[in-house]
Amino acid sequence: MLHALGSPEPLDPDSTQRIRPISTPSIVSTPKSKPEKAAPASPAAKKPALSSATPEVGIRRFPIIWSDHYHWFNGMGHNATAGDMMVDKHEIKLIPHTKPIISIPMRSLVSATKQRSVDNHVKLTYYGPDGSFQSLVLMGASKDKRRVMSDEILNLLKLLTGRSLS
Repeated sequence: MLHALGSPEPLDPDSTQRIRPISTPSIVSTPKSKPEKAAPASPAAKKPALSSATPEVGIRRFPIIWSDHYHWFNGMGHNATAGDMMVDKHEIKLIPHTKPIISIPMRSLVSATKQRSVDNHVKLTYYGPDGSFQSLVLMGASKDKRRVMSDEILNLLKLLTGRSLS
């Protein structure tokens, strides 16, 4: 279904809902084998019902580079910061190696779009602490994994917010 919709292949099974097989009693038996008696099911042996349709996502970490802008010729420029992005169901944290942590509450996220240019990157727009719109551009730290990482980040943010974020 993901391929038919044109979405990238999910690369991280922990951030996508897994297909669960339906257990049905076997009806087919061969004449040579004896049918086995089924043991009575005890109440403790029953599996708990799933509480929600979306899977639980813990904290995910991505090595990234971010800045307040991106230009196709100059890239992110001298304002680029390298560090880690940590995402959980409540917030996005950008953790640089030498500066203070930037925290973006998930509820303040307005949009997240994949930008296609010389380098694949994701543009986040969110409400800042003062209520104004702010933007950040981020991309994978490893050049050969930027496209894949942009897809993973975008899919994870859509899953956690329950919105298309476009």
